[in-house]
Amino acid sequence: MRVFKPSYTIPLPEGAKILRRKGGTFAKFTNARGEEIVAPVSKSGKRVTLETNCYYVEFRDHNNYCRRLKAFTDEPASQRVAATIQDLLNARGSGAGISSDLRRRIEGLPKTMRTELATWGLLDERANTATKPLAELVAAFIESMRARELDAQHIRANRSDLTKLCEACGFIFLSDITGPKVEAYLKQLRDAGTSYCRSNHVLVTVKAFLAWLMREGITQANPVVNLRPLNEREDRRHPRRALEVNELKRLLETTKRSAGKLFGLTGHERYLIYRLATETGLRRGEITKLTVGCFDFDKGVVSLDAKYTKNKKGARLPLRKNLSQELRAFCRDKLPTATVFKMPWATSIMIRRDLEAAGLPYKDEAGRFFDFHCLRGEFGTLLAMRGVHPKTAQVLMRHHDVNLTLNLYTHVLAGQENAAIESLPDFSVDEDEQERKAG
Repeated sequence: MRVFKPSYTIPLPEGAKILRRKGGTFAKFTNARGEEIVAPVSKSGKRVTLETNCYYVEFRDHNNYCRRLKAFTDEPASQRVAATIQDLLNARGSGAGISSDLRRRIEGLPKTMRTELATWGLLDERANTATKPLAELVAAFIESMRARELDAQHIRANRSDLTKLCEACGFIFLSDITGPKVEAYLKQLRDAGTSYCRSNHVLVTVKAFLAWLMREGITQANPVVNLRPLNEREDRRHPRRALEVNELKRLLETTKRSAGKLFGLTGHERYLIYRLATETGLRRGEITKLTVGCFDFDKGVVSLDAKYTKNKKGARLPLRKNLSQELRAFCRDKLPTATVFKMPWATSIMIRRDLEAAGLPYKDEAGRFFDFHCLRGEFGTLLAMRGVHPKTAQVLMRHHDVNLTLNLYTHVLAGQENAAIESLPDFSVDEDEQERKAG
């Protein structure tokens, strides 16, 4: 392993001053950058010998080939490069693999150096990928998500969360990511007003990114694997509710009779959207993708393409006969490939306006909201109210866990608790009857 400055010769500059010294003959001149140079003159007297500005590291690789790597203008920094390469050669020779400390030092090398080392076979493709800047790895992760045809909004949110995390924590390379730093970042977000729910979403994004890196073989460690999400019930920022049956009917009736358009939709269109969401549990994004061909009006079924559902599984959901007939009439003049509803982006604002028109609060006295997604909760609540078995409700709502169906999407309507108590057997004892038996 040798660290040195290679020499080269140039013609003797015109006007150079020749100096005779004990060590030989030298030429003194000013270069193009205005620097004064003193360099030895060749035996012929026609050329001068100069050194490169940068140091080079010369070594023999694992195949005994002589390699020369351009380093830095600073000698100590170049010596550190040489030490890193020597440790890399030792690790490769011993088969022990690259340690976390060595990986961090390799990541600190300029990209040109890392590329050269990879070209010579000192870094395998995966190790070379792992030493790329995090920005490049995040970009590759995003491209993988696009290739899997995930939701575009979900992809944008992931990219934004990862970019903000790296900038805030100063993460430049993969080895910079540590559990304590990520945990501290999430705490800063919450201190600034971020909810537990949002904090958990960021954590899920980071875990998904690192899990992808592990699946790709880019890394073998997940520094955030031990971080746990917070209990979102302790910090509910947007608690949702279900409408009473009479309130829901009022909303649907008022909306259907509504004159004019709201976000480009007539009252009748909005009524059909609300009713479809309430009676099937379809999400906003799923309704957006529905075409006429998704419906079998004779069988009363709506089919969902797997790529448009949250769990990426296709589904066939039953429709009530009268709703199926109303939708058939609405779609009568549309082609099978036509989109059924031109859903606006602001569905929460849309339903809020219709709630106001029906005289219903968007936020009730208990601080609970009723936005568009609440229609899915309304579906779960009505199933429970009608005594539908929890397993059946779970299947209809397409949840992987029945606890999600029961705990988050099922609400208790007014009077249900009292009705449940009154349904218990009568255990009262008639005192007069008891006295007669005793006598």
